Amino acid sequence: MATKRSSTNRTSSEHESKKTFPQILVTTDVVLFTFEDQQLKVLLVKRATPPFEGLWAFPGGILEEDEELEECALRELKEETGIVGTRLKQFGAVGTIGRDPRGRSVTVVYFGAVPAEVSKPEPGEEVDDAMFHVVKRRPRLAFDHEQILKAILNRLKEEITQSEILFDFFRSVIPSADMLALIEQIWGTTADRRRWDGWMHSLPFLQEMSGGERFRLDRTEMRRWLRNHTLNIADLFPSS
Repeated sequence: MATKRSSTNRTSSEHESKKTFPQILVTTDVVLFTFEDQQLKVLLVKRATPPFEGLWAFPGGILEEDEELEECALRELKEETGIVGTRLKQFGAVGTIGRDPRGRSVTVVYFGAVPAEVSKPEPGEEVDDAMFHVVKRRPRLAFDHEQILKAILNRLKEEITQSEILFDFFRSVIPSADMLALIEQIWGTTADRRRWDGWMHSLPFLQEMSGGERFRLDRTEMRRWLRNHTLNIADLFPSS
């Protein structure tokens, strides 16, 4: 025999169906790095519309109903800078109250790295400009992007020891001097030069070229090796 639903349960269900939910803006942002002219750089776009018109920001935009978060990040990166084929990793969500003057918003942040030779940004119709800026000389940033960038720079120090992002900065040939300068800038201090050559030669997926000035990267072997190992970069900085 069917059980009659109580008036209390019916009232609760009707209340839930009529309940209105807050309108929260969901966006994605991409923090993309490169290394060029011995400098760590970050990709920024110059905003063409309010809020923060004329200021620089990360490529990003509003999530559409029919797309996944990473799809949104890649789409916005392509639309605003023309860059495609980038491997991204999710950093996390940022939703501090007051971060966006348009209303309550949450952004899901992605980050990655690309070789300078293959990623030349071209501004899309929605932005005034797009270019890689030297991290140490970056302009004033819109929204809370300054805080986000600082957090990701801290995260990058950890990421280069355990993921392939360090090698995403390069193509198949890695100049030893560039790799050293990149690691030092991410780590924030000077490495022990006496340990450097031995460190590069200890990696089985790097083949020495040009008397040790350059190394050829076997990317497949590198990915296989990183499944079971970490890069002991801290060994280069004994005083840190």
